[in-house]
Amino acid sequence: MYRHFPDDTALFDACSAHWLAGQIPPAPDTWAAIPDAAERLRTGLADLYRFYRDGQTMLTNIYRDKAAIPEAHRDGIDQRDAAFADVLATPFDGPAARRALVRALIGHAISFWTWRSLCVDQRVPEADAVEAMVGLVLQAAQR
Repeated sequence: MYRHFPDDTALFDACSAHWLAGQIPPAPDTWAAIPDAAERLRTGLADLYRFYRDGQTMLTNIYRDKAAIPEAHRDGIDQRDAAFADVLATPFDGPAARRALVRALIGHAISFWTWRSLCVDQRVPEADAVEAMVGLVLQAAQR
């Protein structure tokens, strides 16, 4: 394989593209079109949790080994996750401190590891995990 790729980054790019071609990625543009904050969050989390479930074997490896993957991909994962959180946090308003807490909780809710803890380790049904995370964020937003 290494004869066909000039370096580890090129090999990682090819493997990533191959895996992603078989996935249905999350659709943050669809979430962004939903004006209601709770419904946007619910829809986004359900979409992300579905993606995590469908790709859990590969995503477990990716997130587990994130520090060892090429920096460009690591940065891309971090930027993508931040963009997901930003889309979901946009409709929430209020004082800066409350918005910061809401954004942090959304960051926690969209984490692959949060999904894995709730849905795999604790066997919480995905719909219940989504509702629990939506409830947590809404409670913080209404304080």
